[in-house]
Amino acid sequence: MNKDIRIIVSLPDHHKTNKLIRRVGEGAFRCLIRLWCYAAENRPNGILSGMDAIDIAIASGWGGNEQEWIDALASTGWIDIAEDEIILHDWEVHNTYAFHAEERSEKARNAAKAKWARRNGATGNATSINEDNPKHEGSNPPFPDPIPSPSPNPTPNSVSCGRERKENLDGGAADHFETFWKAYPSGRKQGKPKCLAKYLQIVKSGQATTQKLLDGALRYAAAGYDGSRFVKGPLVWLNGGHWTDEDVPTPGDKLPYGVQPRTPHQPQPHPKSAKAAFERWKAETGPGEFET
Repeated sequence: MNKDIRIIVSLPDHHKTNKLIRRVGEGAFRCLIRLWCYAAENRPNGILSGMDAIDIAIASGWGGNEQEWIDALASTGWIDIAEDEIILHDWEVHNTYAFHAEERSEKARNAAKAKWARRNGATGNATSINEDNPKHEGSNPPFPDPIPSPSPNPTPNSVSCGRERKENLDGGAADHFETFWKAYPSGRKQGKPKCLAKYLQIVKSGQATTQKLLDGALRYAAAGYDGSRFVKGPLVWLNGGHWTDEDVPTPGDKLPYGVQPRTPHQPQPHPKSAKAAFERWKAETGPGEFET
């Protein structure tokens, strides 16, 4: 339903407006606007079908002679009379949005039918549902046909909102995530909500089972990541697919040159102290392969 109409700002001084006022009085301008508002709400195509002179006078708020009002509108060019139908002159041109209101409503109805058809698993052209079964006319969504008798009473388990269904799907994996989180080596356990989202994504997509993720975390923790070595954050570990790693370094493996064992809260040495650290290392170990 239309809520407004379009009126040109020069309408009050338009020559057709002046002619109408001269013919039937000052109240004609107000009655013309009321007629347009009525048409936008009840006759959006601008065709006043099924309305006689009395109906149009009532819709316009005209209190004088009905036929005099119709003649005045027609003679000044505000309405067209063709084959016993009264049409607002150039209504589609000046009020295009109001004119296409029914077309927009039809598109919205078809979109709603298609949406419900997809939800109910229906196939075929959703726009023809009402045409195929008159009982569906005016119903949204369409009801089952034939109607089951007696009508089944839904149980609490048969009706659930989207949020409840999601909780049922994610509940088991979320519980497994807590086990995974506890098994993951301590040191950089940060961003738990993001890790949970990534964990659920991996499980749902079939990239890994909850057991594989747990086994991978246990292997990673068993490698001696107890604060003496660098530990990947769990989100980095999940994003990198490291649950598939088989050759996990052990505590006895030699660290790469320049990497110092550190605890999670021990800061990295400042770059400016690297040279002094190297000189101390040479003094402790004596001349070696680095001497030139």
